[in-house]
Amino acid sequence: MILRYTDSTTIVDTILLEPQIAEEISPLATYHPETLSHLKRVGYLDVDLGYQNTLSPEDIELLARSALVHDIGKRGVCLEVLDKPGKHTPEERQEMKSHVRKGYILLENIAYQKVRQIMVAHHEFQQDAYPRTRQDRRRKPRPVLERRKTDPAVLTLAQILAAADVFDALSAPRCYKEPFTIDQIEEIMRKDYKGAGIYVDQVLERLDSNNDGQFPIYQFLESIPFKRPNTLKSINQK
Repeated sequence: MILRYTDSTTIVDTILLEPQIAEEISPLATYHPETLSHLKRVGYLDVDLGYQNTLSPEDIELLARSALVHDIGKRGVCLEVLDKPGKHTPEERQEMKSHVRKGYILLENIAYQKVRQIMVAHHEFQQDAYPRTRQDRRRKPRPVLERRKTDPAVLTLAQILAAADVFDALSAPRCYKEPFTIDQIEEIMRKDYKGAGIYVDQVLERLDSNNDGQFPIYQFLESIPFKRPNTLKSINQK
């Protein structure tokens, strides 16, 4: 995976030091280190995507914070489920899915309430959407992209976070699987991701094809330094 903007890791690593963010994610360092690593990797990628889509500095920081806390609800999922090498039972699958709502509750007092709105939607742009589905709170099903239309910023940032999250879940090794190949990642993302297709395109174009088809560690294109835009408006101001 090649990050295009050298500030992507700097922003994430800086926000990691914010007292409230650090307090929320630090328990994962001992409870489930792989989840903590996943949060950082997703943060690097979704901030990089944010820069590519010319988001404002404010929205870039919202992306970073949302990525760093999007799976903190896994603190409330038992390790036997998190680290099970085989297929989950229906009951275990429901417990795994519960991490989203648990994380939303844990973040009740976070200073940035939009972070909660973004993180709770990070599994809503996939084939098996949760915690809210197309039928939730409606008699008539709604297309997936309409469920967050009331806030354009949340809709956009949640889709970017979701794309980065799906990619990392497919490309990183887990206790129950090896990393998928680049071809497999593309096939699954194009089939299962229900957000804006441009974000899938942008993720896939970052893949390093010189790594035998497997997911490489993050690298940087030093030839494309990031210059912070000064004139961009926040999504909320567009």
